[in-house]
Amino acid sequence: MSELDKFKAEADERLYLIYDPDGPMWCNDPAPSPGMDADGAVEYVRADVVEQQLATEREALEACIGKAQSDAVRAAFDGIASAAKDSGDEWISTTSLRLMGSCRVPCD
Repeated sequence: MSELDKFKAEADERLYLIYDPDGPMWCNDPAPSPGMDADGAVEYVRADVVEQQLATEREALEACIGKAQSDAVRAAFDGIASAAKDSGDEWISTTSLRLMGSCRVPCD
């Protein structure tokens, strides 16, 4: 097992950048102290977790909307995943994922 794989196995899937009186800090809880507002934290998710979520979402969408539109869906998801990989970041802000998730296609 590589050092990176060991780190991923031990690392939290989500980290939060929070601001306290001493300045910004990383934490595994969006509101670690009483009285803190979790909405003020910026959530980051490990890239491998995001890739897995994107694959699951893409499969669900493809099943829902059919083969005729699956090529466009695949291109959109692959573009997002590719941009994330090209950035070289191991953590991806969930803001873009929330925006993408708001564009869901209803299935019957």
